[in-house]
Amino acid sequence: MKPLPLHLNILLLLLVGMTSFSHAQGLSLAITPEAPNPAPVYDKRFENAESKVLKTRVVYETRRDSPSRAQVWQQLTKQLESKTGLQLNLELPKSQLEFERNLAQGKYDIAYTTPLQFLSASEAQNYRALAKRKAQPLRALIVVKRLDSARTLRDIENDITGFDSVLNYTSSIIPRFSLRRLGIELPMQLFKDETATMDALTNGQVRAISIAESSFYALSPDRQEQLKVLWETPGFAPFAFITHPRVPFYSINKLQRAMVNLNRRGRNQDLIEQLGARNGFEVARNSDWLDARSIDLDALNVRLPLVKSGPEQSTSQE
Repeated sequence: MKPLPLHLNILLLLLVGMTSFSHAQGLSLAITPEAPNPAPVYDKRFENAESKVLKTRVVYETRRDSPSRAQVWQQLTKQLESKTGLQLNLELPKSQLEFERNLAQGKYDIAYTTPLQFLSASEAQNYRALAKRKAQPLRALIVVKRLDSARTLRDIENDITGFDSVLNYTSSIIPRFSLRRLGIELPMQLFKDETATMDALTNGQVRAISIAESSFYALSPDRQEQLKVLWETPGFAPFAFITHPRVPFYSINKLQRAMVNLNRRGRNQDLIEQLGARNGFEVARNSDWLDARSIDLDALNVRLPLVKSGPEQSTSQE
């Protein structure tokens, strides 16, 4: 057998070296703080079921063993490690500023990002799309209380709508961008998070709120019944798993195969649901996020129709 040409020998040595380095050091996997928390699991019980005087009432309680955000991402990490043979070092930054700064500096090998974070990282460090959830676009909802007389957006155009910050992609950027395209500008009040926004609706501080579709369906059934969906946005491309150019192509292929096959034949269905990807994942391309490229965030956040200012208002996300 003839010996391999010198350039092929060098290439093989480089590949072996890269593989050894990858396995020895591991690949960092960072998750954006904007990633939704896993939907809680509810147990149903009946109050006053034995009473002959009081009316029986259905009560939904969050199951105590519902997995935390960290537990869900740790489980996914272990699944990917098992299926690929790669070592993955999970990072869960609590600060949006820290996450985006590290992303801009190319510190993460793999990251799970909002579409706008991906576009920014792609420009700064040439990050590339790896995977996204399958056939499940992002949507936001404008909701009011169930007994509210409003039927269309025009019915609330002079009333206050609560929004979660100005930087939350799903519950604030998507709906405001979609409303502006329709020529509708709702008077708005900003809150620090979706919980505070929900409380504002409950307490009557605002007539309507914007909420991510996933957050709405994560509410208990009895809480959903107290609300009415007035309008929903068009679907937008979902969050993205992305990789830095230094990640070897064979590692990318392994990860893509593992993610696509994660729920094959119904396996890992609980994990898939907890990740908010009921249809599993699919291979992604940079071009899948053309809709996000049309969003000019600076223009969207200029001259906001703010009508109230208070301690709960937040115009930045730390």
